[in-house]
Amino acid sequence: MELSSGTVDGVQAFWVEAERPTVDASLVFRIGMADETLPTSGWLHLVEHLALHGRETPTLQVNGSEGLLETRFDLSGPPDEVCRAFEAITGWLADPRVDGLADEARVLRAESEWRGVGPVGRALQERYGTTGPGLVGYEEPGLTRVDEAALRELCARAFTRGNAALALSTAPPPGLRLLLPEGPKVPKGLVMPFPAREADDLPRPLGLVGQVRRHAPKLRRWAIWAAVFALAVVVAIPVASMALERDLPVAGSVAAAAAMMFFLGRLLRRRRRAAEEQAPE
Repeated sequence: MELSSGTVDGVQAFWVEAERPTVDASLVFRIGMADETLPTSGWLHLVEHLALHGRETPTLQVNGSEGLLETRFDLSGPPDEVCRAFEAITGWLADPRVDGLADEARVLRAESEWRGVGPVGRALQERYGTTGPGLVGYEEPGLTRVDEAALRELCARAFTRGNAALALSTAPPPGLRLLLPEGPKVPKGLVMPFPAREADDLPRPLGLVGQVRRHAPKLRRWAIWAAVFALAVVVAIPVASMALERDLPVAGSVAAAAAMMFFLGRLLRRRRRAAEEQAPE
């Protein structure tokens, strides 16, 4: 299939001859999430929803989306319905009627909070912060402060003939109208707040290899030794009494008992350490 090009009401158009009874068409504008600011994040999403509200029919599929650099309106259906829908959508973009603005913004805000931020959004947020592509990492906070005047200003700046392109699966149908105002193309304004760095200059992740040992608190260790000492005293007194009754050296008997308790304490301490080292972290 050969790619053809032309203009429709001053909008650059591209198409191929698919020879199908239906038409697939995409109207794309060079403005996206990366062109917003944190206070206006979500406004393009709101414009897309308001412009497409009530356009779908049983035979016409309608969809809109926002990327980092573009906002698009996709239609698929019979040629006459596609023509009527595009005329209505572009007419709304040229003169926005924002009935129910607060309600629609509240619905989109709830959807954004429910959807959350994925790993790509978090990565872009870490790299670019609160500007440019980093706005993907936020849940459209601008939806809490949008107003009619600001939305009209956005539409007048972004949705113009010079900032649009049209792609079709067939030649433009007769009667296709794009009621967009005149205006220039929005330049790429990606913001990169952090200077680019070579891979060798990036910080390396820190990794620690080894074994973590849990040590009992000092109070617990003193309690163990106090218990051992008390047990030694309890054992030493009967040993001394027995030594006196049998005319054995008292000092030697007490020393033997103390030595036995000392080694018993060491044995208990080693077993405790072994148990701590084997315990799961």
